[in-house]
Amino acid sequence: MRAKNYFLWLSLVFAALALTLTGCGDQNINSKWRTQNLTIDGNDSDWGNSLIFYDKLNALVGVENDDKFLYLCLVTTDQQLQSKILRMGLTVWFDKTGNNEKKFGIKFPIGFSGMNRQNLTGERLNPEQGQRPNPQEINDRILKNQTDMEFVGANNEEVRLPIAQLKGVELKLGLKDGRFVYEMRVPLSHTGGYDYAISADTGSVVSVGLETGKMNFDRSKDRGFGRPRGGEGGFGGGMEGGDDFGGGMEGGREGYERARNFNPSAIQPLDFWAEIKLASSPGN
Repeated sequence: MRAKNYFLWLSLVFAALALTLTGCGDQNINSKWRTQNLTIDGNDSDWGNSLIFYDKLNALVGVENDDKFLYLCLVTTDQQLQSKILRMGLTVWFDKTGNNEKKFGIKFPIGFSGMNRQNLTGERLNPEQGQRPNPQEINDRILKNQTDMEFVGANNEEVRLPIAQLKGVELKLGLKDGRFVYEMRVPLSHTGGYDYAISADTGSVVSVGLETGKMNFDRSKDRGFGRPRGGEGGFGGGMEGGDDFGGGMEGGREGYERARNFNPSAIQPLDFWAEIKLASSPGN
C-alpha cells in the first residue's frame, strides 16, 4: 500500500509540474494619481476605492503614483495564494519598456529560505501521533522573520538588504483574520539619490509582474519537509486545507486520501503580468 501511495503521489506531482504555470495573461491597469497619504504599513484602509478585484489573481490590486513614486497594494483572503507568497517568496518585476521582461525586481517576502523545521513550527511535533503544525501559525512565523529583501537584476543578480536600511523603497506585509495585505512604494527614477528605481516617467506604460518562487523538493526534503512516506516529513506547505509541512504523505488509508485530494495548483508558481499606465497629473 505504501509503495502504491508513493507512486500515486509522484504521478500527481509530475502532472502538476507539467501543467502550464498560472500565468494570467496581460491585464491593463490605469494607475491613479496619489491625492491622499498612503502609509506603507500593511493596512489597506487608506486605499479606498483604488482597489480593484482581479479574478485571475483572486485578489484586490491597487496602483497609484505621483511624480516620484509608484505605490502598489495587493489584498487577498485566498489562503493558497497567501501561502505561495509567504513560503515561496514574491518577486515584483518592473519593465519600463512594457514588454514583460524581467529587468528589475524586488523580492519580498523572501520566503522560508533558511528557516528550518524548528523555526517554522516553534516546537517539535510527532507526526506518528498525528501532531502537525497549524498552517496559520507557520504563516505568522514566516511573516515575523521577513526582515530582509532582495533587489533582483536582469541576470538574476541578487542584492540582499535589511528592510530597515532601504532608501526610497518601502515594503510591508500584514496578515490579520485571514486577510493578507502587501504594500510597496518604489521610486520612479533615481532622482533624489535612490540606488534602485523603475526608471520610468509619469504618463508612461510599464509592465509589472508578480512571480512566486518554485517548490524545491530536494531542499524541502533536506529540511524534513518532503518525504513521500510515513513518519516525519511532509509535502504541501499548508497551501490548502489539511496540507502542512509536518503532515507527510503517510502510508495506509490516510496517505491514499491525501494523495487523491491533492490539488496540483497548490504547487504551481504564480506568474501574473499587467501593463500599468502611470498617471501623469492629478485627475489623469
